Amino acid sequence: MINPPPTTEGEMLYKEKCSKCHELRPPLRHTANEWPTTVDRMQSKDPLWISDTEKEKILAYLQANARK
Repeated sequence: MINPPPTTEGEMLYKEKCSKCHELRPPLRHTANEWPTTVDRMQSKDPLWISDTEKEKILAYLQANARK
């Protein structure tokens, strides 16, 4: 199966930045309220790799596509 190209900057950043350290988790893995803790924890491991601006865009993508 071929993955479609990212449709938002947040999705692009998620695929680029988060796959550096681990396999990507689907946005449905967490609710919108759960994602901030996870993204904060990941950014804290390498704050030079994910800027605050990038973190906010990644978080917006994950929350928009999160489990309801």
